[in-house]
Amino acid sequence: MPKLIAGHTLINYDENVSRVVIPKFVFAIADRAFSERGQIKAIEMGESVKSIGNYAFRMCYSMKEIILPQTVDEFGKGVFENCWALERVAIPKGTKVIDDEMFIDCNSLIEIYLPNSIDVVDDNAFSRVPKLTTLHMGPEKLEVLPEAIRDVAVLSYLEKHSSDDVSQEKPNESELIYRYIDEHGDRLTRRAITDSRTLAISYMVRRNLVKSAFISELVDMAASQRSSEIVALLIDEQNKIQREESEQAEEAWNPFA
Repeated sequence: MPKLIAGHTLINYDENVSRVVIPKFVFAIADRAFSERGQIKAIEMGESVKSIGNYAFRMCYSMKEIILPQTVDEFGKGVFENCWALERVAIPKGTKVIDDEMFIDCNSLIEIYLPNSIDVVDDNAFSRVPKLTTLHMGPEKLEVLPEAIRDVAVLSYLEKHSSDDVSQEKPNESELIYRYIDEHGDRLTRRAITDSRTLAISYMVRRNLVKSAFISELVDMAASQRSSEIVALLIDEQNKIQREESEQAEEAWNPFA
C-alpha cells in the first residue's frame, strides 16, 4: 500500500521516491504517515495542509529538507524525531505549540525559525540537537524557550544585529537583550568564544556590554581557541577602556580642571 488518503487526510505514504510532493487536496498528515521512510530526502506540501500528526516524519533519517506552508498551525508530538539529516526548518506563523520531542535527536539541525505566535515550547522539544547554532525568534519570546537553547536564540539575535547601526534594532527588543546579557553575560560570552561567534562578540563589544574586569580572561580564552578576530576585538576594547580610565584619572588629578 504505497499511498493511502482517506478523505482529506494522508494516512500512509510509502512510495519509493526521494522527493515527495503532498497532493493539494490533503488537509492533514496523520500520525506516523511518513514514519521510517528512509528513502525520502525532501518533502514539499501546499497551502492546503493545516495539521501534522504525532511522529509524522519520525525516522525519515535521509530527509534534509521540508517545506512547510504557512497554513500549518498544529503539530503533534515527535514530528521530526530522529530526522538525522534535517538541517533547516521554518515553523509557520500561527503555530502556538512546539510539542514533546518534536526535534529530538535531529543531530544535523543547524537553523530553525520559530514565529512569535508560539506560546509553549516543551522542555524536550530540542533534546540532543548538538549542531543547532541559529534560532530565529523575537526576544519577547525568550522565556518560552527551554533554558538549554535560550543562549542560541540570543547569540543568533546578536549576530543578526552586529552592525554599528543600532537603528536597525527595535528599542523594546534591544532592551530585553541587554537585560539578558546583564544577567547571563559571562556564560553567554564564553559560549560565543567557544563557538567562534565573532559577530556576537562584536555586538557586545560595540555596545559596551562586556564587563571590563572579565576581558583579560576572555582574551586568554579566545587565544586558546585560536580565534584571532575575537582576540583583536577584545584587546581593542581593553585598550579603549584603559585609555578612558587614564583620561578620567588625569581629569580627577588636574588641579586646573
